[in-house]
Amino acid sequence: MNQNENKKNILMEKFNILLKKQIVQSESLYLKKNPHEDLVYNSALSILNFIEKKYNKKKFLFFCGPGNNGNDGRKIIEIGSKKNFFKLINFQNFGDIENQIKKCDIIVDAIFGFGLNRKINKDVAHIIKKINKSEKKVISIDIPSGVLSDTGEIFGDSIKASITLALGYFKPCHFLHPGKSQSGDIYLLDLKYETTQDRKPKIRLLNSNFFSFESLKKKQNIHKYNRGSILVLGGEMSGAARIVALSARKIGAGLSTINIEKDQLFNYIGTEPGTIVNFSEKIQINNYDLVVLGPGLGKKYSMSKILKILRDFKKTIILDADALSIFEKKKEHLFSILKKRTNTILTPHEGEFKRLFGEIKKDKVSAALLASKKTNSAIIFKGNDTVVAFPNEDVFINDGANPSLATAGTGDMLCGMIGGLICQGMEIKHSILYAIFIQNKLSKNTNNTIVEDFINDIPFHCDWLK
Repeated sequence: MNQNENKKNILMEKFNILLKKQIVQSESLYLKKNPHEDLVYNSALSILNFIEKKYNKKKFLFFCGPGNNGNDGRKIIEIGSKKNFFKLINFQNFGDIENQIKKCDIIVDAIFGFGLNRKINKDVAHIIKKINKSEKKVISIDIPSGVLSDTGEIFGDSIKASITLALGYFKPCHFLHPGKSQSGDIYLLDLKYETTQDRKPKIRLLNSNFFSFESLKKKQNIHKYNRGSILVLGGEMSGAARIVALSARKIGAGLSTINIEKDQLFNYIGTEPGTIVNFSEKIQINNYDLVVLGPGLGKKYSMSKILKILRDFKKTIILDADALSIFEKKKEHLFSILKKRTNTILTPHEGEFKRLFGEIKKDKVSAALLASKKTNSAIIFKGNDTVVAFPNEDVFINDGANPSLATAGTGDMLCGMIGGLICQGMEIKHSILYAIFIQNKLSKNTNNTIVEDFINDIPFHCDWLK
């Protein structure tokens, strides 16, 4: 491994997201190598340095619970005992707090941490409500009290933090709803803890350090046929298929073809120049590098045709929208074929996910992982907290999207971008992650309000096209 690769891997590790059991393992590993270290002291010192630097001379009111999270809060006050801007309220004696809240500038939430395993009682819930109604800035230590670390669920009531100081590593609840909406701005405090590289699942925050564009660099001797060709099965709703085809070309694919039934030709009048519309009964499917099935297909489309393509086409297939929903009552038949493939991508939103995999019993990460194993496929569980899961238990959580993406057609655009990248030679995992990353960038442009705006903006974020 060269020096640059090593630096990249170290940087990537900064974006790790650890489950509760993995945190315990990480801390145990650290203590084994550093037996004389005090974890509570290390955490407290790191928090103290942060708040002193950012909020010097502000008056703080600490709410400290009975566990390790409360110990962190009490240790901060102990270390900073010579300072007069800290005020402690212990879990055992909250008392009349309204006047004390009025006198402080900032509230520090150290009531419960990631060890919470029971519903918050009425007395503590009452305190949490008072804190939330106070309109004071609230800093939560590690996670907002009342939020479950691994799932993002709220266990009765929860602190709504202005800032959350993640200790050592991010937790899933920082990026999964509803915990995400309770966390405010998240700051990662590096405590120098280690984690094993072979841990399962390996959950990471999606960022720009995962991508390599060597395969996409322009070659001198290049033409449209070797820049990749994508086939979209078109259906009754032409707009979706057209968005997929156009997005693929916008990101660099050489050819986009939509195959339709003859009686649908009228729906495709006005298709963008450069997109081929074909109504051949016998699709020469192996002439293409990738197939997209589902966008605008309609729920009455033949399941047998989809299953035949899944069996016959050996290259990458993206299943989206109706190509997922129509198997609601025949899901096991679909799963049996998908398990035999190694290069399928499924892109369900919550409704499509439930129709295919049933109700989400736990959290989004666990659900996506289970779906990935069941189908031997990459799963893009879309939403404001999109989760991407792979059969090898690699998981990525996206935290870069803007609500502006909540408009018709952006899911189709994502399919097109993923397909366009794969066609050009980028591996499946990187294509998925980078397409989502580009979509995040597109969402930051305040001029982009509808999907056509986003699509037109794609080339400006693709260096290999310039």
